[in-house]
Amino acid sequence: MTAKSDYGTVVNCLGGPAQIPVIRFLQSHWGVTRVDVITETAPERILAEGADGAARCL
Repeated sequence: MTAKSDYGTVVNCLGGPAQIPVIRFLQSHWGVTRVDVITETAPERILAEGADGAARCL
């Protein structure tokens, strides 16, 4: 069974202009009303490095 939630989380870059469009995308495509934004410089690099890279970031 899958629980429905109105809450979502996004990992995004620090760039301000990208925040609102990404939040709106999650709201319209996933039906969430609240979005938590985790920001980091070059998040794709950190995720691509695997667990060790992500652990250094946190």
